[in-house]
Amino acid sequence: MQYLADTAYGLFISYLMLTVIILSSLFSLELSVKLFVLLSLITPQFSRTFVEQVVSSNNQEVEQFFSFHSVQFAGLGLSVIAIIFIGFISICKLLYQKTKLESKDTLSFFKGLYFIFAVLLLATTVSCLIGRTPDIRYIISDFRMFIIWGIGALAAILICNNENIIDKIYNILLFSILVIGLRTLFFFANDFISGRPNLEYATQAYIAYPLMFVFAMTIRSLFKRLLMTGVALLAAISMKREDIAFVFLCVMAIFYLIVFLNDRGLRKNALLALMMLVVITSFAIFALAIYSPQSFDFLLYKFDFFSKLMSGDKQSSGSVLVRLYELQNIVGYSVEHIYPIFIGMGFGGYFDFSLTGYPIILGVSDYSINELATNKFVRPHSFTNFLFLKGGLIFLTYYLSIIIKMMSRSFRLMRRVLKTKSIYSNEFRIYLFCFLYSIFCVNMFWQPVHNFLFSFLLVLLLVRTKTLIRI
Repeated sequence: MQYLADTAYGLFISYLMLTVIILSSLFSLELSVKLFVLLSLITPQFSRTFVEQVVSSNNQEVEQFFSFHSVQFAGLGLSVIAIIFIGFISICKLLYQKTKLESKDTLSFFKGLYFIFAVLLLATTVSCLIGRTPDIRYIISDFRMFIIWGIGALAAILICNNENIIDKIYNILLFSILVIGLRTLFFFANDFISGRPNLEYATQAYIAYPLMFVFAMTIRSLFKRLLMTGVALLAAISMKREDIAFVFLCVMAIFYLIVFLNDRGLRKNALLALMMLVVITSFAIFALAIYSPQSFDFLLYKFDFFSKLMSGDKQSSGSVLVRLYELQNIVGYSVEHIYPIFIGMGFGGYFDFSLTGYPIILGVSDYSINELATNKFVRPHSFTNFLFLKGGLIFLTYYLSIIIKMMSRSFRLMRRVLKTKSIYSNEFRIYLFCFLYSIFCVNMFWQPVHNFLFSFLLVLLLVRTKTLIRI
């Protein structure tokens, strides 16, 4: 798929994917959701040489890349169009079946979503009145996230009680990790033969890292456990600092489960899994040092951030400074004008570096050409900065609260499963995955599949103990 996307065949395949999802939704909403999640996860978003092309040509000579995520129709990516169509079918099905939901938590989620939407509309209005009128393109872009959250939640309401839905979700995630992991292995082999290592592997760290812990803890056979954990690590390869930090948080979360779930089998498997992960990770780092010394040096450079963070030394990394300066300018402007502290700057809200100046020489690898030309930056690199910029403390608090809700509900369901089943059941695996996946959702970013999957899994957890009543 990676290489086909460099040709016109990628365009044809991308539209074929969309067609298959749309046609399947006419017969089965569940099937269309499964196909969308699977195809979105295994399809690369960018070419492996995308960053190199952008930087070297100042975004002027970037080769076309036709994938399910990058191909657009009427200004919308095909993956977003697929979500919208799933949403349309979900609404039609809800109206036809006259479905009611008894889950108060799910109703609270929707009420909270409506409230946050109203807050952002208010903030947008205030920003326009004081002369900070946002670009309509960015308003639509920010609004898209709410649409996807709502559609993911609606789809979950309709299919969460379907037969074997937990097993089906697990199998989709499992298959996607196998595809991505084997593809990464192919990239390694191809780069080694060609003698041109490339750090872009089109992985899915937010899915694969949680599943790596799931496999390491919940697969009965030791050989299969080692094999699948290794494949998941291949599917997760990422040298982003936030991803490394989230992995450490996952380790802390595992210790939390060891202490508070109080299950002997879980405790034994979790400790064994952590030791196994240390061995596998050490081997992977050693292999990286042999395979690509430059990549190994780059990894050490990334880890230097954490040593400086612990020691209190001044950060020298340009990407870290950009994030820190973004936060300083967003908070500084908010404090100066008061209202953004609470409700943000609304849909399409932007910031600039007028308070601190530029941390480094900014280029197209940092922001879009339009942002650099207008000095209006609409997408901070950190998702928490993004939430505060758009909706202030209200939006940020709401989002963090639903992440905590996702973790707490996953924990409760894991504890309930352990009373009747073992940690080797798919039900426990999915709840453990949701528990760890919620950590990565703190920095979700704007990939449609993760926006959809987050709300889908959240509502799935909220309604698993409730029933849908059809009138």
